[in-house]
Amino acid sequence: MQQQSTVARMCLSILRAVAEGLGRTAWLLLAMALLVLAIVLARYVLGVGSVAVQEFLVFLHAAVLLLCSAGTLTHDRHVRVDVLYRGWPEHIRARINLTGALALLLPMSAVLLWLGWDFAARSWSVSEISPNSPVPIYLLKSMLVLAAGSLVLAAVQQALSALPHCRRVQRQSDG
Repeated sequence: MQQQSTVARMCLSILRAVAEGLGRTAWLLLAMALLVLAIVLARYVLGVGSVAVQEFLVFLHAAVLLLCSAGTLTHDRHVRVDVLYRGWPEHIRARINLTGALALLLPMSAVLLWLGWDFAARSWSVSEISPNSPVPIYLLKSMLVLAAGSLVLAAVQQALSALPHCRRVQRQSDG
């Protein structure tokens, strides 16, 4: 069994830390639940509604979804169809993870980052806002870029994590 190099371990730990740092926005789920409760009570008990508050709720939902995606992937808590995967040997799962990270996740995230960058930059250039929301639209569009960048890092982290397991089986087969 070959040990990962110090540089590879350091890179993996940095990539995990970035994904986990962004994933710490999950506490926004509590804020969202309380906000929904407040919206329902205001609407049905007090007869008052606010489009701005409802739009803010949509922004919170987007923040949770976008910023927690890389952390969820890093902790292997993402949605996966495990009908076959769970029962396969570790080296097969590692090869699937490596292939998925390099062939699917990395290119998709890179394209999203590339397209999202211009999308957010144009929004920043005109200071895009919604007349109904307290949160500027350019911040929401910037979260898209941040999520895509963190998914690129998560794809690299997932590929680097899978490599030693793929190699280990090859060496066992050779010997």
